[in-house]
Amino acid sequence: MPVGLALMFAASVAGSPATAAAQPVTGGNDGVAAQKAYDDYMNEKVCESITVTGSRLGSRRFCATRAEWAARRLQDRQAIDSLQTRLCSYTHSGAAGKPAC
Repeated sequence: MPVGLALMFAASVAGSPATAAAQPVTGGNDGVAAQKAYDDYMNEKVCESITVTGSRLGSRRFCATRAEWAARRLQDRQAIDSLQTRLCSYTHSGAAGKPAC
């Protein structure tokens, strides 16, 4: 389980009434420490080698924070979903560029 998910799970369990009585009172810094650890995790730089389609040179190395990678994956997924849910697509090879449904 990734550290970010573990921290979010721990924070959700810590806030439930069933475990509130079992936890010692520490002054309320547990949530602040967990949030800081999560922020540090999401702001960590991660580099990935990505194969460039159509290139004979192989792959390129891209570096970004975990939050930027997550945002990019979300944008990619939304773009794919948008293309897949369209009813018609316009082509130039069809009959005078009419929609091919």
